[in-house]
Order: sequence, then C-alpha cells, then structure tokens
Amino acid sequence: MGATTLNLDDPEDTFQTRLELWNHALDAFRSAPLLGIGQGKLVDQIGQVAHNSFLHAFAETGLLGGTAFIGSFYLVLRGLWRAAPANAGLARMRPYVLALTVGYAAGLVSLSRCYTVPTQLVLALGTVFLVLASRDGPVVMPALEWPCIRRVTIVGLAFLAAVYVFVRVMLNPALS
Repeated sequence: MGATTLNLDDPEDTFQTRLELWNHALDAFRSAPLLGIGQGKLVDQIGQVAHNSFLHAFAETGLLGGTAFIGSFYLVLRGLWRAAPANAGLARMRPYVLALTVGYAAGLVSLSRCYTVPTQLVLALGTVFLVLASRDGPVVMPALEWPCIRRVTIVGLAFLAAVYVFVRVMLNPALS
C-alpha cells in the first residue's frame, strides 16, 4: 500500500491503534471519573500513554484535573484571542504567541505531554503575555468566578463528549 492511501479497517494502521488507546483511556477515566487513576498510572493500566494529552490528563487526574488542564489552554487561548495590547511591541507579538499556543495545543491532541516542561512553558508564556497586555490595555485575564468556572467546565465536558463520540464512530469494533 502506498503512503497516500488510508485503510481504516487495517489493524496495523496507526489511526486505529491510536483510537484503541483513546478507548482504553476513556475506560480508565470511567473507572475513576472524579479524581482519576493517578499520575503516571495510565501506562501501568493500558500499557502505553494515551497519545492525547487532554484525554491522558482526564484519565489520570479525573474530571477535576482534566478540566483544569484543558481549561488552562482554553483560558490562555481565549485571552490571547481577545487581547488588544496598547503597547505596540506586545501587539506585534500577539499573533506569534497565539499561533505558538494554538499549534502546541493542537499537537497535544496526538501526544501525551501533559506533565512536561514545554507544555507548562507554553502556558506560562501565554499567561505572562496576558498579564503584560492587561497592564496597559483592557484586562484579558479571567477572574476566577462562577461564569469562568462554568465555561471551563463546559469545555472539559464537551471535549470528553466529542472524544467519546469520535472514538465510537471511528473505531473499528472488529479490531478491538
């Protein structure tokens, strides 16, 4: 088979393999939904990482930790999108910080890197940018109040629902 063909029924296909890992990570999440199975325990339980940092965080740290993890990216991205720094240097830097954060978050959907320094560095970079942008312009740092917590919770639950539906639709049951 050529490099340009895709056979979703092929058990050797990495797409199906990844979906199986996501399915196992969802099973681990269901076994301990509130607080998770514990950091570093997913490899012990399913034999590999989930190859999805957000799903990995939900499986190991539960609804609370997974929502906090995906919520941190949501809040930084939302702030970067809405930021309008008065400082010309920050205004020129904004699209680059936004692109870096979007690109990294997109990569996290296919890699398990929730506890690594680069992941925390990207979040810190976005947060520092938002703090600096908020000094001279409109405040874009979210206040930890109920509307913010509600939005973050909705993002976490929507992510879980979307991954669940995606896995159920795309995973070939004959291969699992």
